[in-house]
Amino acid sequence: MSNNKCHAMAEAMAIRCSNRKLQSIELEYTGCPVISEEFFASTPCKIVGAGIHKGSIFWILNNDFSIWSTPSSTGTWKESSNKHTRIKIILDDGVVCYNDRSKSVSFEIVKGKKASLKKLKA
Repeated sequence: MSNNKCHAMAEAMAIRCSNRKLQSIELEYTGCPVISEEFFASTPCKIVGAGIHKGSIFWILNNDFSIWSTPSSTGTWKESSNKHTRIKIILDDGVVCYNDRSKSVSFEIVKGKKASLKKLKA
């Protein structure tokens, strides 16, 4: 994915998601990571903000977790789902979906501020 496209997507996600409440996450692809009960127990939570680092879009949450997604060249975050939806982030006022026909998904939930800072320093 080009840097310009990834930056534009990250900016749109920051505008759409910052200061909203994350209600839940649904992963809809083969080989998706298991989301811990600890994470689900800490939701709903506030999305403090979003950003971009080395091609990954991240969301900082107020519950000691952060969410990281690295979009492929064919993937995009949108406010609508379709048959290619791989990730749904349910907010208090709607949903944002990662749609990708290639099924190429990189998604991670990181626990702890130190672990998030380590990813940002890498």
